Amino acid sequence: MELKKLVCENCGSSDFSYQDNIYTCRHCGTKYVLANDGNYIIYNYNINFDDSMYYTNDYEEEPPQAKGGCLRNLLFVFVGFIMLFSSCMFLANKVDVSSSVVPPKNEVKELITKANHPKLFSSRADVKRFYEGQGRIVKLDSSKYDDKTVLCFETVPENIFTDSQDDDAKVRDIQIYLSNAQETNNIKIDEAVDIAETFIPWEIMDEYYELAETKCADYLSAANNKRYYDIRYHLKEKYQSKYMVHGYPGSITIRFEADTNNRVKNIRIAILLNQLGGRLDNNYKFTEWKPANWHQSPKEAPYLEKSWELLSASEHPRLLDNYDDMLTFGKKFIEEAVYFNKTSTNEKYGINGKKCLLSIESMSRADKSNYVFVIFLDLAKLRDEKQVSLAEAIALTKTFLPYDIMHEYYKLNFARKKVPTAKNLDGKISYEVVYDRIVSSENRAKARQLELPANIRITMQAEESGNVLGIWINGYKYIPRNTSIYENATNEYGQRIQIRHEGRELGPYEESDDWNTVMPWQNPF
Repeated sequence: MELKKLVCENCGSSDFSYQDNIYTCRHCGTKYVLANDGNYIIYNYNINFDDSMYYTNDYEEEPPQAKGGCLRNLLFVFVGFIMLFSSCMFLANKVDVSSSVVPPKNEVKELITKANHPKLFSSRADVKRFYEGQGRIVKLDSSKYDDKTVLCFETVPENIFTDSQDDDAKVRDIQIYLSNAQETNNIKIDEAVDIAETFIPWEIMDEYYELAETKCADYLSAANNKRYYDIRYHLKEKYQSKYMVHGYPGSITIRFEADTNNRVKNIRIAILLNQLGGRLDNNYKFTEWKPANWHQSPKEAPYLEKSWELLSASEHPRLLDNYDDMLTFGKKFIEEAVYFNKTSTNEKYGINGKKCLLSIESMSRADKSNYVFVIFLDLAKLRDEKQVSLAEAIALTKTFLPYDIMHEYYKLNFARKKVPTAKNLDGKISYEVVYDRIVSSENRAKARQLELPANIRITMQAEESGNVLGIWINGYKYIPRNTSIYENATNEYGQRIQIRHEGRELGPYEESDDWNTVMPWQNPF
């Protein structure tokens, strides 16, 4: 007897496992046995039905009759009753088996709303385990989608060295085809939102993501009644530059494809817009939409205020300290929500841009080691979360000053306050303290070895209300203003030149002008 090649009638695969005389499709889980006539038939077809054997919505009027008869043929061949076998074949054509072929009412809806089902970022193994035996209506990494498919899961490997078929591969895309089942092809948007919400891993979303937008898009052409509803999340800003740490994608989109009557056909949950066909373009009219009863993420404590508290309470490297120590501090504290930015090579750590609280720059020594040369605390970022008083700013500034070095190698030059005049309506109050390097015969050699900057300068800028906006601590050389006058002229060759008329250096309290009034200030450091 010649054996035919086994091809799964549900998914088209020819990849089977064999155990206890039963062939099991590796893709959809459908089981087959070999009949005496050399044909393969679905195992236990009419005796113990499960969803991998019977789901379809195509025979609403009269179901097919042949499959029940095939099983009866097999049973009577086994007992050897040839004549009874022929009779059963005749009777099989008259028997109505629709009650055993068509799934019970609401079974598909129960399947997609079943408690504790796999979600986005679940493992491939979890999907296989939970939906075992549902191979006809649930697909996993299969291109054999058809009008019986209701639920599809696509997975991606943990890293580039593993296969997407590995059991640890994570679900990156979920497709729910509501229109493929009679009982779910009339679901409206509010109910579809409730279904989609159960496929979202909220413990991950609440920690790493924030809601970016929700919108409705109607196709502009009256001939096309397509309508899309989008819910999009993106990574919280503090996680955006740390993909290699947490491994979660930059955005997640939940898209509902509906008609203008709000009847939803499909739901798609994906980590990439190109999986959804890209962004909706100008062929659509966008309107505001707020999904009813959608998950509300818990409100978190303000990130920047938390950063301020951690920064104020912790020990950290200071001006002139080893630069690598400051980087180690920064890398550690971005995990605790301190926004840290290394600016000297434009290399970022933690949050950068609009929420960067702390920035540093370095300077190189002759031995090629680096030290902290500039510290900038952008307290203006805290404005919506915290008002920083002058006393608080002074206390924080002191934690960044290398007093052990300053006591030996620096002395106070001046401490002054600049107040904007009436002409300078947008001006800010500035507090400036400058220390000069002092070198004696006793410390000259060590000072040269340390390559200390000529000055240490501290500047704080505040609003009239007293709220401090920024603190600068740096080793830039202080250059006083000069009364020199520059005059444009032309030399003997007709070239334009600038002639400087020597003046004198102004003292630290002589720099008042039409824009700022300079006055002494009691040094708090």
